[in-house]
Amino acid sequence: MTWVNLVDGLPADADEVMLDFYHVAQGNVLPRGGASFSPTASVYDLGSTAYRWDQLYVNEIASSVTFSGPATFNGTVSFTGEVTFSSLMSGSRNFLIACNIQADGVAGGSCGSSYAYTATALSTLTVNYITGATLSANVLTLPAGTYLCNFSFVNDAAKCILWDTAASTTAVIGDVFNQSSKALFQEFTLATTSALVVKATVAGTIVGATSTAMGHPTSFGESEMYGFVAVYKI
Repeated sequence: MTWVNLVDGLPADADEVMLDFYHVAQGNVLPRGGASFSPTASVYDLGSTAYRWDQLYVNEIASSVTFSGPATFNGTVSFTGEVTFSSLMSGSRNFLIACNIQADGVAGGSCGSSYAYTATALSTLTVNYITGATLSANVLTLPAGTYLCNFSFVNDAAKCILWDTAASTTAVIGDVFNQSSKALFQEFTLATTSALVVKATVAGTIVGATSTAMGHPTSFGESEMYGFVAVYKI
């Protein structure tokens, strides 16, 4: 069907009006504008921030879609093809990994003795997809939120914890097994942006003070990694 332009001040017969109705009913509803009411692109909005359509029922969105604001899906969303996000979607890759990595032949470092926890090395952020998270001088800073945490550290029978320096409390407790301390999928919540450190201690007074308390080097010609903390923002 061909669209018929109705001109102000000129009579229009019923056939011309019906052609326009049929055009809309049987074809595509295109954005039109200008003096001749020609089809155009990227000019007109459907609704506005003040006046909105209540519900939209469609069988298929046949082109790309851009959400310029928050989108709420109250039902199940199924994607039959690949979905690409130009920026990080909340919950998709909101995690980081901080490691105790030392040069080849360098030991893992010392820790506290006689059950007195002291901060241990967190030298490198190998992965960081959490906005606002940083690592500096063994201190991991995280924004407010709820997290899942895994960690694993090599040690001479030491126990490790993830310590919240702002709240002066233990966020995550590690267990001890076969010369390592681990935590698996423990949850913690930060009310505000907080600085966290990994602390470790041993029972004896000598072992903790040695440079190998947190791991002996292999000297295999590669960097030595003695442990990591993986944090997932949920």
